[in-house]
Amino acid sequence: MNKPRILLSMFSRIHPRIALLIFTLIVASYPGTYQNSYADSFSDFEKEMYAACMSIKVPKMEANGKENPKMVAHLVCKIDIGNCLSDIDSESCQAAIKQYRVKTRIPAPPKVYIAAQSDDVDLVKKLIDEGADINKPRDERKSALPGEPGWTPLMIATAEGHKDVVAVLLKAGANYDIKGRNGETALSIAKDYEYQVIINMLIAHGAK
Repeated sequence: MNKPRILLSMFSRIHPRIALLIFTLIVASYPGTYQNSYADSFSDFEKEMYAACMSIKVPKMEANGKENPKMVAHLVCKIDIGNCLSDIDSESCQAAIKQYRVKTRIPAPPKVYIAAQSDDVDLVKKLIDEGADINKPRDERKSALPGEPGWTPLMIATAEGHKDVVAVLLKAGANYDIKGRNGETALSIAKDYEYQVIINMLIAHGAK
């Protein structure tokens, strides 16, 4: 049972600042619970970095006499992981990887996904000609990558309003029925953004 989340919902009707303060104090009293629930959603890369970071930071925080050393270390490690998810090649990320001796690497997103998101029609066509899997979704990890976990190139192109890329993908046989983590499809995304041209294109190809 996730005690912090349950207790947070109990204070949801209190003034936001007061609720946040109370929640912070509660979380601090349940560091293990919060850390474990957070780490459960990590990719292999994040799990390895988190474990290594905590093994270094917690003793350091304790030696420095920090109050709630596990929680402070948890927040520091979370920032280091966030830096890597935002930019794996950044100086801060590479320094963290070296410090924690992380061997696992973040899997690269499908090239066709990035091309679709960037509205690079020519590259999308080239990748299709080379046999790229146009239905391969981006991975499930949390990251700064555009779109949502489970989204396909067609879904990100739709969300970005790139109708030319959408047309190329549909012509190549992209599956418009694939659902994202929250049950969304390319058509539902197009409707959310009110992209009527793309809505018409998807329906014309059989999307419902």
